[in-house]
Amino acid sequence: MLYIVSLIALFYVGSSRPFASQCTVIPAGSNFTDGNGNNIVLQEPAVTGKCEVHTENNGGGTHIESFQFQCNGTTAALLQYGHEVGDCSGMATTTPVTLNGSCAMMGCLGFNDDQYDTSDCTGVPYQNRTNEYIYWSPDICMYNATQTCVNGQPQTSFYNNSMCTGTAQTIVIAGQCIQQGHKKSVYYNATDNPCGANATRGYWK
Repeated sequence: MLYIVSLIALFYVGSSRPFASQCTVIPAGSNFTDGNGNNIVLQEPAVTGKCEVHTENNGGGTHIESFQFQCNGTTAALLQYGHEVGDCSGMATTTPVTLNGSCAMMGCLGFNDDQYDTSDCTGVPYQNRTNEYIYWSPDICMYNATQTCVNGQPQTSFYNNSMCTGTAQTIVIAGQCIQQGHKKSVYYNATDNPCGANATRGYWK
C-alpha cells in the first residue's frame, strides 16, 4: 500500500512540477559597481556560469557583447568580454560582486528574446539576447513575482508588493508577443524550459 501511495505521489509531483534545470545563483541583495560608478543591487538571484550574448542591429551595423556571472564559494564576479566577442572567450573585465550571503543551487530557466520596433513582433529584430538565464521557483511569491506553467510554457506575474497580493501589474505569458509601449514589442523563446521538453517560443524579462 505504501508503495502505491509513493507512486501516486511521484506521479503527482512529476505532473504538476516539471523538472527544472539546477543552477548556481548569486543571492538577491548582492551588489557590484558598474563601469559608470553606479552601485547595482541585484533584485533577484543572478544565475552563474551562463554566457549571455547581446546583439544589436542598427543603421551603423551590428554590435555584439557577452558576459557572465561566476561564483566560487563565497567569491563572485561579473565577467564582461570585449566588444564583438559573442562567446565569452578571451580576456574579460572582472567586476567583483559583494555577496548578500552565499551562492546556492536553485531551479532556473533559459531563454532567448527578440526585440522589435513594431507593436506585433514583425519585421527584423533590432536587438537579440541569447542564453539568458533567470531563477525558477514556481507557485510561490518571491521577489514581488509569482511563476507558474501554462500550457507547457513558463509564465510570470509581477506585483507592486512583496506579498504578491492584489492585481498583477504585468503578466508575461510565454509564447506570446509582448507589446512594450506604442511601437515596441518582444518575443521570448524558452530554450531551457522547466515546463516541458517541447517548448518553442516564450518567456520573460
